[in-house]
Amino acid sequence: EMGVMLNRIILRFSSKGEPIDYLGQDGPRGMAFPYIYRMEITRNDEIVVVSRVPDRWLVYWFSPGGQHISTVEIPVYRLPMPEENLVPSLQDIFADPKMRRIYLKIDYYQRKLDDITGGVEGVDQVKSMIYWMDLEEGVYREGVEVPRNVVKEGDSLLDQTEQSYSYTLLGVPD
Repeated sequence: EMGVMLNRIILRFSSKGEPIDYLGQDGPRGMAFPYIYRMEITRNDEIVVVSRVPDRWLVYWFSPGGQHISTVEIPVYRLPMPEENLVPSLQDIFADPKMRRIYLKIDYYQRKLDDITGGVEGVDQVKSMIYWMDLEEGVYREGVEVPRNVVKEGDSLLDQTEQSYSYTLLGVPD
């Protein structure tokens, strides 16, 4: 149905290193996951698994015992748009360490069109945003624009040019 192989599981071990079982999409011994992008453990020992398939991201949330709590699908075509005519690219997803919410870092691009042909000449990154999503309601909440990382490059003062880079979201603190 997703057009991908479901061949990933998470092995669980006791504190003594003995195998317990494995975790799948529906909980212990459940159906295998698609490609696992990230797995996190929250402060409450809940397990969060982030998977990717071609047209969406999937976030699976489990209790400390491995019981399935929720699954959120994030289709690429339904990402929040701060302005018209931008192309979004979801770069990363992190779980909140204390609450049932996730944070999404989205980069936005704009197509540069050739004045003569009207064809796409290039793509420029316009901005980056971090949104949070309430998993109870499955809706995006407040967005924060990430400032650009502007670096001066060049050997001498006369040769210097400014390059603009995007920051990477490394995680979410308490």
